[in-house]
Amino acid sequence: MKSFKFLDNNGDDYTLIPDETASWMWHNDFMLRDNIEGYTWQLKTIRCDGIINFLNQFPNLYIVPVYSITGNNIRHDSFNQGHGWGFNIQTEHLNIEYFQLVPNN
Repeated sequence: MKSFKFLDNNGDDYTLIPDETASWMWHNDFMLRDNIEGYTWQLKTIRCDGIINFLNQFPNLYIVPVYSITGNNIRHDSFNQGHGWGFNIQTEHLNIEYFQLVPNN
């Protein structure tokens, strides 16, 4: 994660992510296939102000499996990544769907 950067739409400006912060990656079925005894993967949704605000909710070095990121009414997921965000992921209001392990009751 060292020197990981979030670029703006034009690639001209960026925000450097601190080395010890959490990060994220698009989920995949393989990632969610392995169950941890006593826990279940649950899809959650959160509204936050920029990706850093989202990542600050997790422990350092944690990698969050993200299902989708929506900003400015544009939805991205693992199938349409790489086509430009169409919004500022650093500062705009985002709706993020992500997977989290929760204890079984």
